[in-house]
Amino acid sequence: MTLDISAYGGLKEIPAPILDENGDPDANKCFYEPTLIRRTEKHWPGSTKGLKEHQAYTWKTSFSFSAGSYTGYSYWQELLADLRGDTTDFDELIHFTNCEGIIGPAAAKKLYDDFQRHDERSFLCQESFFISKYQDFMRAFKIASDNGAVEFC
Repeated sequence: MTLDISAYGGLKEIPAPILDENGDPDANKCFYEPTLIRRTEKHWPGSTKGLKEHQAYTWKTSFSFSAGSYTGYSYWQELLADLRGDTTDFDELIHFTNCEGIIGPAAAKKLYDDFQRHDERSFLCQESFFISKYQDFMRAFKIASDNGAVEFC
C-alpha cells in the first residue's frame, strides 16, 4: 500500500453543495470527512486548524503525488528528522500520521516555511528518493499555505 498526498489551495466554502446518492459532493469539489478531521485532531491537535467539519470546498489549485509505501515514507520522515538537526522544524510532519490525516492552512504555512529554510540542505542527502519527496512536499505545503489543506490517504 502507498501513501497518497493531495494538496489544495485557495479553498472556498460551498454553503449548500450538490450531493450524489452517497451523500458526497460532486467530484469537482473537495470534501473533508468529519470523522477524519476529528481523528486527526484527537491524535495531532491543531493540525486541521482552519478547516471545518461537514464543510465542502471548491479549490483554486491542487497537486497530488505518491509519498511511496508506508515503510518508505516512515524512512523518509527519519531522514527529514536528521536534516533538521535539533530544531523543532518539521515537527508537524515528522510526528504526523503515515496513513490518513489532514493538515490545515495554519500548519501548512509553518511547514512550508520550514521546507524553504532547509531547501539547500536537502540536496546534501545522497538519496534521490529523499530529494524528490522533499520537493513534492514543499510544493504541497506551498499550495496549502494559501488557505488550503494537505490530505494524507
